[in-house]
Amino acid sequence: MELQELHRGRLIDHIQLVVRDLEASRRFYEAIFKVLDIPISRTEHGLSWADEFVVSSADSPAAEGKTTGRCHVAFQVKNKAAVDAFL
Repeated sequence: MELQELHRGRLIDHIQLVVRDLEASRRFYEAIFKVLDIPISRTEHGLSWADEFVVSSADSPAAEGKTTGRCHVAFQVKNKAAVDAFL
């Protein structure tokens, strides 16, 4: 995966959430991305990537020891069936 690749037309380049329990978060987001048919690109060094969505542990270098506060993340889906498949 080329980290410096430019994707014109995107509003956001990437998002990183820093979590207390990386393994639980990875399982949660893997379930979401499976329904959305988006593969987990990489899991290494306390980070998991799916497209430009990154989840990391507080001890990853980019996190500086701090977890992300409350935030709302919403993913686009093709239809209600995709939402129902996750629930």
